[in-house]
This record gives sequence, C-alpha cells and structure tokens, in this order.
Amino acid sequence: MKAVACIFLLIFSCYSLAQCEITSPVDGTDDTSSNSCSFTAGGLNTTTEKITLQNGASLTINYGRWRISGDTVFVENGATLTITTTGNFALTNDAALVVRSGGLVVMNVGGNIQIGRPDGSAHGGIHVDGSITVNTGTININSSSSTLTGTGTVTYSGTINTSNGASSDMGCTSGTCTCSSCDTPLPVELTSFEGHANGTGIELKWVTATELNNQGFWVEKSIDGLVFDSIGFVDGAGNSTDEIIYRFSDVSSSNCYYRLLQVDYDGAYEYSPTIFVQVNSILNIQVYPNPFVEHVSFLSSGNDKYEVLLSDAKGRALLKAQGFLDSIEQEVNSKLGAKGAGIYYLLLRNPEEQRRFTLVKR
Repeated sequence: MKAVACIFLLIFSCYSLAQCEITSPVDGTDDTSSNSCSFTAGGLNTTTEKITLQNGASLTINYGRWRISGDTVFVENGATLTITTTGNFALTNDAALVVRSGGLVVMNVGGNIQIGRPDGSAHGGIHVDGSITVNTGTININSSSSTLTGTGTVTYSGTINTSNGASSDMGCTSGTCTCSSCDTPLPVELTSFEGHANGTGIELKWVTATELNNQGFWVEKSIDGLVFDSIGFVDGAGNSTDEIIYRFSDVSSSNCYYRLLQVDYDGAYEYSPTIFVQVNSILNIQVYPNPFVEHVSFLSSGNDKYEVLLSDAKGRALLKAQGFLDSIEQEVNSKLGAKGAGIYYLLLRNPEEQRRFTLVKR
C-alpha cells in the first residue's frame, strides 16, 4: 500500500497537478486496496484510511482490477473519479464509495461491480448524492448489509443484481437509476458534542442516543473554521438503542474548531455542528446580537487597540484593519451592512490575546 502513496507523491511533488493517472498495479497481484491519502486540487495530504477528491480534482484509476477493502472514498462537489478496469471493481470489508452532490464517478469496468463479496461474507456500500455513469460493468449487490443508496442518479443500462438477501434503493428506468426511498432519516442521533482543554491537549466528547448501521466518526479539525482536516477515526457501535459516550484526545496547544463526520456502513454520512475549543487566553469582548439582522455591537471592559480580520463563509477577506474598539465596530458594521444573509468570521486580537466569532446574518 505504501507504494501507492509513493506514486501519488511523485506525481504531485514534480508537477503539482490537479489530475493524475495510475496505470499499473503496485503490489504484484493486480489486486490492490485504496491507500491512505487525501487528494486535493493543490496537492496531496495524508490521512487515515480514506481518499478524498475535492476542489475540482480529477483522478483516473486504470488497473487490471481494483478492490477497496475497509476504506472510504469520497468524491466531493466538482470532483471526478474515473475507474477503468479490465476485471472487477469491488468494495469489501465495509468499504464505501461516497459520491456527494456535484461529484461524478465514471465506471468503465470490464468485469463486475461487486458491492460486497459474492458469497455474502464481506460487505460494502455505494452512496450517491451526485452522479455515477456506468459505461461498462454489471452491478452486483451481494449481501443484505451491502447497499446502493442515495438521492442522486446512476446512469446504467443493465440490471442491478442482488443476492444473499440484498436489496437496492435505486430503481432503474430508461437507463437511469434513481432513489426510491430517500426520505429515510440518517440513523444516528447525536445528543451532544463538546470539547475542553485538559492540560495536555484537547479532550472531545460526544454522546449518541441511538445508532443504526453506524460505521463510525471521522474527527475533523480546523484552525480557521473554514478548512478542516481529518485527525482520526472512532469506530461506531453499529446498532444500539442505548446512550453511548465517545471520547477523542487531540494533542493541541492552540484554539481549534472541531466537527464530526458520521459515516454509515452504506456510505451515508452527516456532519455534526462545529464547536470551538479555547486553549489560549481570549479577549473579554462580547459581540451581540448573534444572529443579527442589521448590525452588531461590541462590548468590552477595556479600551485597547485591536487588529481585526473579517471574512465571509468562503474565507474571502472583507476587512483587515487596526484601531480602537469603537472605530472597529463602525468598520465591521459598514462591511456587514453591505452583505447579504450568511455566515461571517470575525477575528479580534492584540499582542497577547485573541478571540474568534462566527456571526450569522439573517
């Protein structure tokens, strides 16, 4: 598996392209699992047991056959994954292919598209909210725990074959398969998610009330609240009606944002609310009301000079200035007043302390 990572690193360290192609197997067996990496338009970031295509990235897999075992492959909005094989493409050992809205997967499979092992002994899943085009290949769902679900479309002229008690949420007419039961809610009820500094880092804790088909949780971290990276995975309970407490420790000495990406065995997923955990000293400043309609007010017991950075939900800077709190308040409201409803990020800092605010304009 490490050799796959080396191919990725070689391509991107030399050319820094947003597109690559793997043209041969690397383990001598012509049958390989996905390697642990996260691929973005600007280059390669390593993660644990998942591949993520995003930011308009394009990846072509060209193998004799390709087996994803126990890992998750995400194809985000604007990204394209092309799978070309002379043999089978298979998802086993709870592997999942997740195609999010705006993502595209093109399959040119010379053999079968195996969701789970043919004997039903190992499971897999495809969840499609975007689009999958099957030019060649036969879709086989091989066990009751292997699934093809989603709110998107699969363009496929063949028959979806099921065995060993399997079923599909996708019904095919005129070569297009669409979801027939997409009103089913995600089966994990998250009742709380919190974090605190404990002297050695940050301790995260979350609680579920019920779980159904829950593979687990990716823990994601961000410095600015905009760009998140995966820092670990916590196994779920699968099915449970009891309250379950989960914990995760992050060795961090800085203020950070955290969120959870909950993933089902069938590839369905959901993000938790984002939380902010404070480690460093923070400014004694209040910004209110939040959410707001027209303007915000600043309240502080001091009258120091501050540096301010205001950005929109996409990270684009709207204001960067320095001054006393009253003048900063006027400048911030001037920028916010000209903007529409949405989420805005405000950073206030002086040489000793800082504080971040997530502002919501209605």
